[in-house]
Amino acid sequence: MWDVYTSSMKKWIIYLSLIGITLGYVWEFIILFCILTITGNLKNIFKRIYPKNILWLSVFLIIESTVIFYLHYDIKKFFEQVLLILSFFLLYRVYVERCFIDVGRFITCYLNFSLFMAIYAIITYCLSIRYGDRACIWSGEAGDLSLLLLPSIVFYLCERKWNYKLLIMGVAFVLASSAAGFFALIVVFLLRFVVKNKRMIWKLFWGVIIFLCFFIFFFKNFLDNGNHESETLIKYQESIEAAFFLNNTDFQDMEVFNASTYSLMTNMKVAIEAPSRIVGTGLGTHKDSYEKLNPGRYNTYRLYGLNKDDAYSLLLRIFSEFGITGLFFLFLFLKKNIDINNVVNIMALSYIINVCITGGHYTDHGRVLFFIWFFYSYRINFSSKI
Repeated sequence: MWDVYTSSMKKWIIYLSLIGITLGYVWEFIILFCILTITGNLKNIFKRIYPKNILWLSVFLIIESTVIFYLHYDIKKFFEQVLLILSFFLLYRVYVERCFIDVGRFITCYLNFSLFMAIYAIITYCLSIRYGDRACIWSGEAGDLSLLLLPSIVFYLCERKWNYKLLIMGVAFVLASSAAGFFALIVVFLLRFVVKNKRMIWKLFWGVIIFLCFFIFFFKNFLDNGNHESETLIKYQESIEAAFFLNNTDFQDMEVFNASTYSLMTNMKVAIEAPSRIVGTGLGTHKDSYEKLNPGRYNTYRLYGLNKDDAYSLLLRIFSEFGITGLFFLFLFLKKNIDINNVVNIMALSYIINVCITGGHYTDHGRVLFFIWFFYSYRINFSSKI
């Protein structure tokens, strides 16, 4: 039924789905479900599910259930997460297969939508209709703006399309001031550089070390030698200092930090000190680990529990809930599916790197979409069709 729609109608369907990823996972799911229902693709969600897929899912459910029962964690949260992730996966798998028949249309829509959101963010920033001192979208989170713009910026830079669209997105990206976004952007282009200049790896390695030393020294001295009110710079300084002393820092000692640093450090400490670091504590259990290791501060500290549901970072959450084994399979997935010369693949990779640093929800803001996008783009050379 998808084929009966005109090109214009298909574009508006894609725009509607992109609006959904900016509204949170509830609206994202509702919009995606409605799109597949209206286009007649909902009936295809269970197609091409083979016995081996069911077998691997069953093995996963048995292992995770056993671990959770053994550690006396809440099994209900585990099944809630399984149902949520499976639902998003089945819907997005069909969505990507249909939309990516003409990947050029999808990427064009994504670039246009990113431009619109960048303009919106700049206008609201200039009019002081914002949260804190950073640009953001209607979710109120600057990180969400950076996350949305990053794949588009990567596309324009990789394709060397130096135009006003890149300029506008770049301004909004800088105004969002997301450390995770900047880091993801740097990593993507370092990877491309390494692949194309393998002999330069050691020079690149020492260059990164020198850059990090300079970065840490600069922010420490810049903030120590003057009175600065920028919450962004203060956040960077506190995060760097806290990371160095994490092992010797108690949960209550972290209460002097700003909200972002407090959330990162407390969840990192929980992920490191949680039991069963080989296989983790089980899907959906990070919140339980947080409350067991850092109990009862609701009535004494206002930031207690910040991001305890999602661990602040996808990387931290995977380590907390799946242990070293989970991190191994995540990096294996990335290694097997990366194509550094495929711009569409790299667009998705930049998003994944960003959420690995900040953004621990498994289904929020298009997480499942971008993981499937990354997987599919490696198998079909989408970039050649743009």
